[in-house]
Amino acid sequence: MKPFPLFLSAAASLLLPAAVLWAYDAQPPTPPAEKKAQLAENDSYDRIQSMAMSFKPKTVEEKKVKSVLDSIGKNAGEEPDRTKRQAIIAASLGDLNEAARGLDARSADPETIKQIANGAAYLNNRASNWEEGRAFADKVLTYDPSDRDAYINRSNANYGLKNYQSSFDDAQRAAKIDPNSSGAYTARALAAYGMQDYLHTLEDARRALAIDPADKTAFSLMKLAEGRVPSLKVTDSKSRAEAEVHREYHGMIAQLNEVESKRMEPPTQTLPRSVERLLHGAASKIALKDYNGALDDAEQATREDPNNAAAYYYRAAAYNLLGRYEDASQNATLALALNPSDAASRDARAWAMNHMGRFHDAMADANHSLEINPKNAYAYVNRAFANEKLGDLDAMLHDFKTASELNAQFEPVYHDAAAMNNIDLSKLPAGKPKGPAQGTPLRKPAARRDQFWVVLASSIIGGFLIALGFIHVMSPAEKTPAGKPQAAAAAAPAQTHGPLLANYTMGKKLGQGGMGIVYEAVDRALQRKVAIKVLREEFNLDSQAKQRFLEEARTVAALHHSNIVDIHSIIDAPDGLYLVFEHIEGQTVDDLLAQKKRLSLGEAKAILKHVCRALKYAHEHDIVHRDLKPGNIMLTSEGRVKVMDFGISRHAADIVTARGGHQQYAMTSSVVGTPYYMAPEQEYGVVRKESDLFSLGACLYEMVTGERPYPAPASSAQKLTPSYPKPSQLVKDLPLSLDRFVDAVLHPDPDQRVRTAKDFWSLLERIKDSTADTPAPYKDDVSPS
Repeated sequence: MKPFPLFLSAAASLLLPAAVLWAYDAQPPTPPAEKKAQLAENDSYDRIQSMAMSFKPKTVEEKKVKSVLDSIGKNAGEEPDRTKRQAIIAASLGDLNEAARGLDARSADPETIKQIANGAAYLNNRASNWEEGRAFADKVLTYDPSDRDAYINRSNANYGLKNYQSSFDDAQRAAKIDPNSSGAYTARALAAYGMQDYLHTLEDARRALAIDPADKTAFSLMKLAEGRVPSLKVTDSKSRAEAEVHREYHGMIAQLNEVESKRMEPPTQTLPRSVERLLHGAASKIALKDYNGALDDAEQATREDPNNAAAYYYRAAAYNLLGRYEDASQNATLALALNPSDAASRDARAWAMNHMGRFHDAMADANHSLEINPKNAYAYVNRAFANEKLGDLDAMLHDFKTASELNAQFEPVYHDAAAMNNIDLSKLPAGKPKGPAQGTPLRKPAARRDQFWVVLASSIIGGFLIALGFIHVMSPAEKTPAGKPQAAAAAAPAQTHGPLLANYTMGKKLGQGGMGIVYEAVDRALQRKVAIKVLREEFNLDSQAKQRFLEEARTVAALHHSNIVDIHSIIDAPDGLYLVFEHIEGQTVDDLLAQKKRLSLGEAKAILKHVCRALKYAHEHDIVHRDLKPGNIMLTSEGRVKVMDFGISRHAADIVTARGGHQQYAMTSSVVGTPYYMAPEQEYGVVRKESDLFSLGACLYEMVTGERPYPAPASSAQKLTPSYPKPSQLVKDLPLSLDRFVDAVLHPDPDQRVRTAKDFWSLLERIKDSTADTPAPYKDDVSPS
């Protein structure tokens, strides 16, 4: 599509919902009559002119279209009255529709067909010819299924036909194609309004206004929807909880909108195109609520340009929207270290501080943000929340009211805050609420100085802890004899093991890992060998966290399967926690690979058949392993395959992370999963059953090639754009069907990955091994299917 017609097409699409509201008298009610003229600033005449200029006719059919457009334009142009001019165009649409329908692949190029059909869809919608409008939008989509304007046109036609759900779905597709189109969000707001989903109407209208503050349709929809959202009435604990959720929703929309405002700011420096593209991607993904995708893009941007403050800001905003406020605060701090005058980063950190209960720090950031921009509505809202939690309701009302006057999107927040605190705004004296005078947004200088030092100290401490985290991550790992890194050494074993001595005879050390040291032992009562894991010191949790860990460990201990190492007992002793496991002898797949370098496909299948059985059983019991790797697959001397460490390490790490201490998080982040085998979604705490299948696919890749698909601990951003060599490129005897299977199980999107362990084995079993090697089978009690 040529740039000039595309611009006009987009402009017309942005105004189309206004035309729908103006022309179609239906329930829900249209905007007030006095606003109709404002909502339709551009008329169909402009579109007729742009269509006529958009192409040079070559065929008979194209010349017919051009002739009709010129004729309509000439007749309409002679009429100065806009209403009459619109009537002339509407009366002539039959001729245009007939001519436009005559264009096809034999008589015009696809771009011309799309331009004319999109224009015809727009004009017919303006004239309330909804069926014609939808038909022309459908025609565009047969040539280009990703045409944003066609989806917006069809959305508005469906609205006119009262097909509100179809209207919403089309607008949703338009927003996915172009997350920066205010027209897409306005169309979706209109559809939501038709479905009487007024909260969604508010959200999309505000997002459209964040992109295009001059979008009068979006503004009118916002005002109409506000009048139809019930006022909050707080009478009991349940309604208070509902009100809190309602207000949190408003807060999320505010964060989304500030990201849009940030994205619209002109660049302050020339950036490499790759970094610029990543920042644009991060902002767009936040608009589509793909917060993890935004994190990946922003993280990649920080790697390519470590001094880019905007990248850290987008990470902070995404973390806020994910509810990970500690991470949001840290990234906002990094952004401010690079650009101290960035008000958006101050606002993001203030938002995080409020949610962390650090209200004085939130107040300090909000005040500093207002020093940078005294008309920053987002800063007033952050300060209002802090004032409310600190009990200064007068100041809260003042700040919320000021925010609503600066930005209309905060009017509902102002009224909700009053309702939450049982304040009847109608009974307040005329004028501004009692509180600080408008023009003096800052607190007393002494208080500001105190808050400054608090934030400065917090920033220094936060930076120190971040540095410790980097040191921890970047420190060289210990090596096995095969040269593969292991987790850091566990704490030194205790000289005595307290209550263990009464029931177990402790033997030699078998190994160590991220959680602790494993000893051989003998259960004196049953006279059987066991393995006892003595947990590291940081897993001596407080009582609440310890109880959670024990409950989760008991859930895993309830798994009893021939391919899963049993947990016999969990001992909660005054000096620590001990896990008593089934004792097995043999070697891990990691050990086997160290000896043989790689396995044949037949050998790998003989092992993975049993691993799939273990995963199928565990997943059916809603247990996810979370750290599947060759080192956790044991080949016993009795000829069995056993999966070890089933879920325990991740459960324990979750607890320490949940306690929220920076230092604890840094020490346990390495046991959340092993980066070589971890699915990309796990990096952000999203753990699904499909995550285990990604790890299993990485194990298969290493078993048959001798190499890991990601030889260095790859970030989720790298795994989202996989570039590993195909197995058949590394080993010539491997079939091409294995390449396709590996791509399916290592797919970055868990929704498009192989979904179950049963399917994993079923697909793998069909792949024929080209070698003559037929390995001896491992003991099999039950079919994996």
